[in-house]
Amino acid sequence: MKKTEDLIYDLLDGFSKDIIQRANEKKQNVSNKIPKSFKVEVNRTPAILKGRLVAWEWVIPAWETGRGPTKKGGDGALFRGIRRWLVAKNIKPKGKYKDENKALDSAAYVISQKIHKEGTALWNSRDSRFSGNRSMTISDFINDKNINTFIKQFSELIVKAEITPLLDFRTTI
Repeated sequence: MKKTEDLIYDLLDGFSKDIIQRANEKKQNVSNKIPKSFKVEVNRTPAILKGRLVAWEWVIPAWETGRGPTKKGGDGALFRGIRRWLVAKNIKPKGKYKDENKALDSAAYVISQKIHKEGTALWNSRDSRFSGNRSMTISDFINDKNINTFIKQFSELIVKAEITPLLDFRTTI
């Protein structure tokens, strides 16, 4: 039988995969970088069994509301991220530059400047995939029904893995 830690890991991992699937369905996962940031951690001490789903701190706001305009123009991270995205998607910008690197830099610069100035389409609610300035990728998923299902699965898991063996031990004495 699997250890309780492994069962909790599987439960949280399934939860993260459901959220990532929702993001994929809404085409919010263009570079596959965010799903790679999701990590499941399960720790056990004699008194506590703790499991958690960890992601980059900006993942939830970015997936839920988009990126708003930047007040000071940023530190170049958006430009670098967009350039990596252009390369990952094999997008070849057309324009005056014959050198591919200059063309990529130019396209990444223009896109990042537009986002710095106006925010993303999700932020501005121009995208029909999203309802009222929120994508609902995560908040729609974390609702009473799914939380109750998660609690039920977790409770059943604990009973099977932790309590049933104790009862079995007591009946054999």
